[in-house]
Amino acid sequence: MFGGLYIEICGPEMARVVNEFEISQERIKQEQTKGPDIKHHEQVESKQNSFVNQVQAMTNTLEEMGNPFLEECEDLLVLGTCDIDDPKVSNTIRNIEQIGKNQYQEYIRDRVDN
Repeated sequence: MFGGLYIEICGPEMARVVNEFEISQERIKQEQTKGPDIKHHEQVESKQNSFVNQVQAMTNTLEEMGNPFLEECEDLLVLGTCDIDDPKVSNTIRNIEQIGKNQYQEYIRDRVDN
């Protein structure tokens, strides 16, 4: 592609690696035009159809049950059922960072300082 420019910028070894990569990419392009299509395993039609079906199922579920991420309430909702979770769990999640810091300080005080 750029030939000798690679040698000046990054040295002969890097130029060799880049050159090998470019040659391999050209071979892949030539082989794909001759024979069967070489694609990533998730680029085949069956995987793409499966993905579209999964997205459609998720969209349908959100339309039926409502989008739990748009809820304005302060309660913690269980995603699958939209049930309100235990207030103790909600409180723990809201304060998890401070709880973790307190536990860390307690550990340092009990184990390291003493």
